[in-house]
Amino acid sequence: MDPVTRCLACSVGCASAGMGRCFGVADTMCCNYFANGSCVNLCPHTTQPDSNYNCQRVVIGFEEKVYMAEEGQARLELPVVVKEGELTQRVTLIVTIIDRTTTAGEDYLLYNDRVRLIPNLKAGTSGGKVVIEIVDDGLLEDNEEFVVNLELNPGSSAALEISSTVVLIMEDLMEDTEEPSTNATTLASTAPTLPIENGCEAEFDGVWGLHWPTAAQRTTASVSCGLENKGIATRKCLKDAIWAPANITFCENQAISDIRKMAKELFEQPVVQVTDALMVLRVLTEAASIIANATNMSQLPRDIETASDIVAKTVDLLLASTPGSNSSGGMQPVEVDVNE
Repeated sequence: MDPVTRCLACSVGCASAGMGRCFGVADTMCCNYFANGSCVNLCPHTTQPDSNYNCQRVVIGFEEKVYMAEEGQARLELPVVVKEGELTQRVTLIVTIIDRTTTAGEDYLLYNDRVRLIPNLKAGTSGGKVVIEIVDDGLLEDNEEFVVNLELNPGSSAALEISSTVVLIMEDLMEDTEEPSTNATTLASTAPTLPIENGCEAEFDGVWGLHWPTAAQRTTASVSCGLENKGIATRKCLKDAIWAPANITFCENQAISDIRKMAKELFEQPVVQVTDALMVLRVLTEAASIIANATNMSQLPRDIETASDIVAKTVDLLLASTPGSNSSGGMQPVEVDVNE
């Protein structure tokens, strides 16, 4: 039966039955009736009809609950995907942001306040994205995060899942450094360790000392980097319930973080004493030795990069100081270009 004939037949059935669905049609079917010159869909709000007028559930939303971006990344794209069902109608989403950054409104620019998804998008496909520009202000701030919210345009026949996502602005390592959000650990997933059908099982990561919760397929788990570390770690649960390697890019040892701050303040001075730089390097070496002896965990890549950067800057300082050495062998203060 073609759609028009089906629609007319349905309208007669609904009218004769005095009810809001087709007479003689199972509850699992969509009821369409002829009103105001058009065929009207009576599917529940969270469903849409397929080509055979069967009701189906359509779910859309963000892929992840937490996104991380470095200030130097410039542009961040947050995909909006169809998670379940197939779109048969155009859907418009309204984008709003709750600003939790210290200097509200100065850490990002929102490119689009609407996301439009076109029909015929199937589950697992992205039909649009929220585009945000991360502004590098070069300031050390206590709170660097904002929340992006999606809201369905009134009348949209779809349901939202993961309608809000947290964006954490991370530091640019040594240059224009900023700390991860102080709320990073509290924003990490606190999902209970309960069985999830066909999902990734909870496990302890002996390499990094992380306890991963259960996770559904094609989702990302987020946990604190640990008691001695700052930041959050993420890990994807892939298709077929297989854990991907952990992403510990944004994890940093607290002691190394404190030393990095010390080094940053030192190297930002117009004139740097070589002896001060050597002192920072000595503290770094001692801290690294203590960490290595106190734990059997692997060294965090971020810690290694921080240490390498401090060593490189100290070596550059020593080389720059050589021509200015006095006759007694003492080293002179060195003027450092902090814009390098």
